Amino acid sequence: MFLSQKYLQMVTFIGIVCFACLATSENTQNERSVAEAQLMHDKGKTIEEINRQRWLQGLLGSIHNPGRREVPLLKNFRRDLRRSNEDEQQRISSIRNMRNLQYKHAILAHSKKLMERDS
Repeated sequence: MFLSQKYLQMVTFIGIVCFACLATSENTQNERSVAEAQLMHDKGKTIEEINRQRWLQGLLGSIHNPGRREVPLLKNFRRDLRRSNEDEQQRISSIRNMRNLQYKHAILAHSKKLMERDS
């Protein structure tokens, strides 16, 4: 009787372990299959979008595109931006030149005062 109870406990333990292993393996297989289904769904959507874009490009290829006229506007904007940057740099350099001249004038005036005081 002692051996049969120990044997029954061992079989029960092995059964529980096997059941737990099977239950966890089924969940991972289900998750994997859901992920694979989602991947295939996304891939199908991507292929449909690419086909739709090609179709639209084919249709629009023969139509006049007024957006091409906007390219010179962009170039003009860039040119104006460069000119404004150059104007700003010129303004800054002229301010620096004026400050340098004021500084030199102040030094000359100070040195004249010192020379007048010494003489």
